[in-house]
Amino acid sequence: MATLSNLTSAERVDAALAAPGLLVLDVYTQSCVICRRIEPMVAAVAVASEGAVRAHKLDAERHAEFAAKHDIRSVPTLLLFRDGQLIDRRSGFSTASALRDWIGAKAHTSIGTDRIMSAHKLVDAPEAPQPPGPFSHATVIGPWVYVSGMGGLDPKTGQVVSDDVIEQTRQTIVNLEAILAAAGCTLQHVVKATVYLTDMADYPRVNKVYGEAFAHNKPARTCVAVSALPVRERMKIDLIAYREGK
Repeated sequence: MATLSNLTSAERVDAALAAPGLLVLDVYTQSCVICRRIEPMVAAVAVASEGAVRAHKLDAERHAEFAAKHDIRSVPTLLLFRDGQLIDRRSGFSTASALRDWIGAKAHTSIGTDRIMSAHKLVDAPEAPQPPGPFSHATVIGPWVYVSGMGGLDPKTGQVVSDDVIEQTRQTIVNLEAILAAAGCTLQHVVKATVYLTDMADYPRVNKVYGEAFAHNKPARTCVAVSALPVRERMKIDLIAYREGK
């Protein structure tokens, strides 16, 4: 399965560090949004290495002593170990290719780009608004589906369907369902959601529409306030889904 195992105890951390070879340790916190974007890239590189690189994740808040020992001051931080010895660290990456190149340069090894690309699939959902930037609707790695942030945009115009936050939320749910369908799943498969609001006063109204959509599935969720969103969006949602058996 192309996902990172979580080191939940000091014993598991010690065992991971004691194993020979290359280890990428993805240090994160539950509240870190960027950490959720880094994790699938680390998993993809580990899969593509065909055993040359091991990868795990570690919660900095649960392992405060480890974080202090290795001077972890911000997350995400990636630690690269070789035979249990720390050889380098980085605060994050924008692409899996950059991550692969970093590992290769520091560990004097090579991980082929073609194998990384075969480890994940980019999803394009024709019925959803086209992404306004260089990113896909979703990335699939094994049974995991990582859906990009989506707002209440009209798929035909690329503009918000209305300045009303309720109408934007309803259209957001429709857009997310289209993306999930293109990835082979539904709202029932969602295990984590993040809601972004430009005004926390909108929370009760957005929450009502959201609650109706997820009435039969209440995934873990985070709601954060942001200063602004593109194209007059007042809200946006990104998702992580799990397709069992894929």
